[in-house]
Amino acid sequence: METPLTISLIGSGNVATHLAKAWAQKGVIIRHIISKNKINADLLGEISFAQKTGDSLFDLDDLSDFYLIAVQDDHIEDIIDSFPFCLTGNQIVLHTSGTFDEHKLEVIAKNYGCLYPLQTFSKTKEVDLKNTPFLYLQMKKKVLIV
Repeated sequence: METPLTISLIGSGNVATHLAKAWAQKGVIIRHIISKNKINADLLGEISFAQKTGDSLFDLDDLSDFYLIAVQDDHIEDIIDSFPFCLTGNQIVLHTSGTFDEHKLEVIAKNYGCLYPLQTFSKTKEVDLKNTPFLYLQMKKKVLIV
């Protein structure tokens, strides 16, 4: 039996919400939801069956396969600067910005990239992710996303 993919999400906004719900429905294990707003993290954690929620990056550990940074573009650099550890294994860090330089993620992980939806998401409107175009850029290692 194949081991389920594990993901830690940083952010609880529109993109994080839709991806977390879709991944949870596909059997992906959501290990962490981290958000500066703990109430939002808890709400998203509840609907995505997250194992842990928190409002600090120090609530993370280095055991997830993927780390998705889904925050406003101008906060990504703060996340990188505050990331509590360096991922030295095969874990992958992705951000969801269309404008942020993914190479800046190299300081926290050797495998990194961008997963950017090419449409606007709203928490209140359902999104058909099968028909949603994404821009995907990767560095260092071939990646398969559910």
